Amino acid sequence: MKARKSTYSLYFYINKKREDKDKKCPIYLRITVNGTQTATSIKRSIESKMWDKKGFPKGKSPDVKELENYMDAIRSKINSIQVDLMLKETCITAEMFRSALFGTNTTQATTLINLFNECAKKEEALFKKKEKSDNAYKEFTYTAMYIEDFLKKKYSLSDIGIRKVDRLFVDRFTDYLIIDCNKGHSYSIRCLRRFRTILDKAIQYDIITKNPFYGIELKDKHVEGRKYLADVDLEKFIRYQPKDKAEEIEHDIFRFCVFTGLSSCDAERLTIEHLYKADNGWRIQISRGKTKVMSIIPLLPQAEAILNKYNDDSFENALFGRKLLPVKTVQCRNIHWS
Repeated sequence: MKARKSTYSLYFYINKKREDKDKKCPIYLRITVNGTQTATSIKRSIESKMWDKKGFPKGKSPDVKELENYMDAIRSKINSIQVDLMLKETCITAEMFRSALFGTNTTQATTLINLFNECAKKEEALFKKKEKSDNAYKEFTYTAMYIEDFLKKKYSLSDIGIRKVDRLFVDRFTDYLIIDCNKGHSYSIRCLRRFRTILDKAIQYDIITKNPFYGIELKDKHVEGRKYLADVDLEKFIRYQPKDKAEEIEHDIFRFCVFTGLSSCDAERLTIEHLYKADNGWRIQISRGKTKVMSIIPLLPQAEAILNKYNDDSFENALFGRKLLPVKTVQCRNIHWS
């Protein structure tokens, strides 16, 4: 049976929201087939004042002439693609035009989990170069893990095309984290921020043109009346007896951070190279992970005792490059306490 006749239209437009430092806007092509649309960048840009809203550049300069010829070539190629698809008696879609026009593979490169894995590998490479902490790539990995589980339980899928991710998908995944996985607000917000980053990447790669997170505020909860840790509260915490080994480690790490002023991320990076002996005791010299500000901190006896505890009773004999404290990532800690 022959496929029904398909009608299509082309429209070139500029995206003013993505204007670069030279005040040039990327040009997009919108392809509409039987009322269904898809859009893609044509890898060209132009100043907004040089663009006519009807879908073509203004002026008679050599650059404009070259752009007009390029756009005409795209129209000709679209016509050829339509003929080829009609000869195959295929049900033509806008996505078929896009794929055939730019030779894109829409089955693998544009899936959600694949893009998550790609970003995680990049973050891991930056960590190995010591340009970033390992938290970023671990958060990408954990978020991908939750999305895979969500897809399996709610959609019976192992992966999904990025173009199929819409606002409803985002809302359902949010509910899944909070209700099904019983995750707190802060943890859920971190996962959703990584998810949003992936979709921002998809926009950069011209896979989608709008992020489903648009209009969603991912803010941490504001805690009213938060105060500094009082002496009586600190004494109460120090006297607390952990229930198991994992809780004991968390207890020690928190005490170490209290007595040094370091964040858990900075404590996690701590090695013997960050310590030196002064005339009146040991000092920690470390560049803060977030601000990159160099800090020199006296090592109080309480903090020194914790370092010794996890380094065979003497942190001074620790191997170069070896981490001094068994700090877990935020994700691991949340999994333990959930």
